[in-house]
Amino acid sequence: MNKINYTELEQNFWTTFELDNSDDLLNLAASIGKVIPSRRNSNDLIDTLTIRTKSEVNQKSLSSIYGDKNFPFHTDGAYLPEPPKYVILRSPSKIINCPTLICKPAFTVSDKKNLIKNVWLVNGGRGKFYASMIEEENDDYRIRFDLDCMRPALADFKSSAGIMASVITTSESWEINWNARQCVIFNNWKLIHSRADASDSHDRVMERVWITN
Repeated sequence: MNKINYTELEQNFWTTFELDNSDDLLNLAASIGKVIPSRRNSNDLIDTLTIRTKSEVNQKSLSSIYGDKNFPFHTDGAYLPEPPKYVILRSPSKIINCPTLICKPAFTVSDKKNLIKNVWLVNGGRGKFYASMIEEENDDYRIRFDLDCMRPALADFKSSAGIMASVITTSESWEINWNARQCVIFNNWKLIHSRADASDSHDRVMERVWITN
């Protein structure tokens, strides 16, 4: 088991390492913070993520919208009042031609001001509430971004989506091509991520853990 480079995680908001099995994954996650289930009415702390077409998915999720095609950039758990701060992804085996993309949005002062001001209605099936794409948090900020569960509260606030689209195209990003036992932990409050087209990678299996602050 490789150790997490916590300095890199703090400075870059993500880092990669290796874990041999699911037990190691859960134990490591528990040493960082509180591990929470991602699915309602479930006590499972590790999600097994597989590739499914739209017709194979019943519950509301990105897979039900995009199937095995590209997932858009988003933050995990945007539909929760407090989304998980950290996400760990683990690939039990090598994955061919289906990377995960991580982006570090580089906001200008004006971007942040507008994204904080513009209010969106969040509805991911666990109750509705209002939030912004950037939320100030104890002299810091966190990103909440998922256009599939967020709608502008007023028409003028739709500009936030355009701001985010522009920021994504000009910000630094990384492509994670998965090797066997490889893990990535990232700060879900600071980074956004996506999945490449998986139509030729239906054997892709990932494990995921959510960790609160």
